[in-house]
Amino acid sequence: GDWSSDVCSSDLRMQYRKFGQEPEWYRILPGFIREFDNRWYLAALLEDSRQPRVFAFDRVTDIQDTGKPRIPSEFDFPAYFNHVYGISVEEGAPEQVELFFDHRASRYLLTKPLHHSQQVVKETTEGMIFSYRLIPNRELINFILSWGKNCRVLTPLSLVNQVRAEATAIAGQYTQEKS
Repeated sequence: GDWSSDVCSSDLRMQYRKFGQEPEWYRILPGFIREFDNRWYLAALLEDSRQPRVFAFDRVTDIQDTGKPRIPSEFDFPAYFNHVYGISVEEGAPEQVELFFDHRASRYLLTKPLHHSQQVVKETTEGMIFSYRLIPNRELINFILSWGKNCRVLTPLSLVNQVRAEATAIAGQYTQEKS
């Protein structure tokens, strides 16, 4: 799902529990909400922060209105998240990502694009090459791996190497004798 519009007109105090940790209180300036992979997220600026944090709603344990009017932020949430698949923004600039999908997977991507930047580069007898303008992240790698042999990363080389390392590690789980 796409990022929604502003979610609140005041500052909030929010108690949030990271996995395996005790809940912490944050003072936040709410920004946008988004659904990804059947989970809802809040993107917000922490007090005195210039970079947003993303919080999963199912780990918010308490939320309180401070009563203080929200100071409008100059932060451009849509631009910040424009070049990612998912909810995490890694360091670095967007890159040209080219993925090859076989015909079965290609039909899926034609009806449900991975990202708004998706373009068909070439159709071959084996499948299609799609191009994206993205900052590679964990969610993108997981998406690619979820297609198994039906998807192959063509560029950038750094993403090819990351996916290769993951696939090799996965294969290793099935080729070595486990006790």
